[in-house]
Amino acid sequence: MNGKPLVSVVIPTYNRKTLVARAIKSVLDQTYDRLELLVIDDGSTDGTGDSLEALRSDPRFRYTFQTNQGQSAARNRGISQAKGDFIAFLDSDNYWQVDKLETQIAFWEENEESDILYSEIIPVDEAGTRITKKDVGRLSGVILSELLRTNFITNNTVLVRKKCFEEMGGFDERLRYAEDYDLWLRFATRYRFLYHPREVTWYCYEGDRLSAQEENVLDANYRILTQFFRRFPTAVTERARKQAWSRFYLWRSETSWSRGKHPQLAGVIKSIFYDPVNHRAWALFARQLISKIVMKLK
Repeated sequence: MNGKPLVSVVIPTYNRKTLVARAIKSVLDQTYDRLELLVIDDGSTDGTGDSLEALRSDPRFRYTFQTNQGQSAARNRGISQAKGDFIAFLDSDNYWQVDKLETQIAFWEENEESDILYSEIIPVDEAGTRITKKDVGRLSGVILSELLRTNFITNNTVLVRKKCFEEMGGFDERLRYAEDYDLWLRFATRYRFLYHPREVTWYCYEGDRLSAQEENVLDANYRILTQFFRRFPTAVTERARKQAWSRFYLWRSETSWSRGKHPQLAGVIKSIFYDPVNHRAWALFARQLISKIVMKLK
């Protein structure tokens, strides 16, 4: 790699004037100096643009306002404006470790055959308190079959060669949820991924919002998997396809069960149908069956 590559950082934001300032600071304070920051304001009405006026004199900073079109459209706008060799994403409610880019670029220079690098997060709640850590995949190379089972890549940790977007397109703007999962699946049909074993992003989980959105995320995942297998019918083995659907139906059933609902047995039966050796599905099936028997005996 000749010289230090330019990294384009894209931050989409919508009515998060206070939080986006923290995210921006974490980018501009990076120890890696070859970067540009593209803030795409997706129609904010809280004075976000005015609050960022002082940053306009920084040659690394660019601000763009657009009518509200959604987060995917905002990210795609940033990608289209990017001049860098690599693209990174940061949501306005999260922030980076000060050496995030420096450590990632250094790690990549030792593994230049890869196209997408992803790292670990530091999960925190709304008060900034560290919570149970999300377990990422820790996989490198060709990861499509494993990625079909679950999305273990956090968007705010990635570093992606710009050519990936030029060759395969950006985020699907029709999706309001799980749009990053759709992107990684498509990219995984062609490119190699690299796991970077370092916590680089402070990632805020908003419990109530996550719970309220879970059904929407499930619906989006169903749509994403359906579209993926239609578009890439030979990308994975039949076994990998069935395992993906088994995982999905188990996830839907477990979500209902964890909320105290009593879902129809059909969902977990579908999970077992697609993967008869899915032990978690059999365990949930047994719990649901026993629960139904007990309810009838009352």
